Amino acid sequence: MLDPWFTENSTSVGANRMVFMLEALADLNTQLTKLTPAGLRLVVAKGNPKSVFTKLCKLYAVQSLTFEGERVEPYGSQRDKEIREMCTEQGVDVEECFTHTLFDQEFLFQKGDR
Repeated sequence: MLDPWFTENSTSVGANRMVFMLEALADLNTQLTKLTPAGLRLVVAKGNPKSVFTKLCKLYAVQSLTFEGERVEPYGSQRDKEIREMCTEQGVDVEECFTHTLFDQEFLFQKGDR
């Protein structure tokens, strides 16, 4: 998912970071196509994450959604909350992975004195 808030906000992503991300997505698509008998392809959508995921979940009868969650940054936390709520409404299982740091940020905040 290419979220316009992220991709079009010059303070969030620089040119080098965007080029790296697009090249990594293209490479992932190439690898998927080579590794799967049916030539599976990566689908990348752009738009408001809640709106796009709502449409895609209905269109493809999605049963499970896995994504990298955000717990610290306010925009990402709110976005993820809305996506979890949408999934609950549609009966879609959700699994969030937290990979920004070596340790889960909420876990570190709970262990430390704020």
